[in-house]
Amino acid sequence: MTITWSLTRESLADRALQKCQRLGVGESASADDRALCLTALDAILKNLLWRGYSWPKTASSSVPLSFLAAERSKQLPADFYTGEDLRYVDPSGNEVAPFFGRQTAEQWRSIPLKSTQAQFPDRYYIDNFNVLWLYPIPNAALTLNLYYQKVISDSIGGAVTDLDSPWMLGLCYGIAAEVGHEFGVAPARIQLFAANWESQLNLGIRNEAPPGPDRMTVSD
Repeated sequence: MTITWSLTRESLADRALQKCQRLGVGESASADDRALCLTALDAILKNLLWRGYSWPKTASSSVPLSFLAAERSKQLPADFYTGEDLRYVDPSGNEVAPFFGRQTAEQWRSIPLKSTQAQFPDRYYIDNFNVLWLYPIPNAALTLNLYYQKVISDSIGGAVTDLDSPWMLGLCYGIAAEVGHEFGVAPARIQLFAANWESQLNLGIRNEAPPGPDRMTVSD
């Protein structure tokens, strides 16, 4: 039984080439053909965030943020994208349920006295430079655990892609849809690749979305 299954970026490229009938079974891809597919793969991975993939992956990232007394802001990790979840850490190292409300730019601007201090901040704002600002400013040392969705990593030669296993089937079609015209694939076939990719993309986003609220209804 396979617990985790994935494909290297080269395997994804070769499967896309096979779908485009550019590569036969048992044949080796040319360097140029594979490079074209790998460029398409990285473009697809980076574009996922704009397509609606906005929830932490199964292997989400986390980092502790330590604030000194009167320290009001902290630069977030370079790979931070969105989906943040902030939690207080007590002196014993235990996480405490979050008590944070993210502010919009307008809400943040409307706070009249941002130099106010308190033991525990209850609001925060993330600016366009991915700097986290706290309000009120902590009047004592404070540690927060930050859980977040990171920017999807570039693909690495010989390594699996930075997505979970169920995405592998769709990625092959996505690559084929991107490069098919370069190999003279019939438009109808390219449309088929694109439709299969869109279907798998929607499934992936829907199944990795945050859980919805529990709802109860009264029956007659």
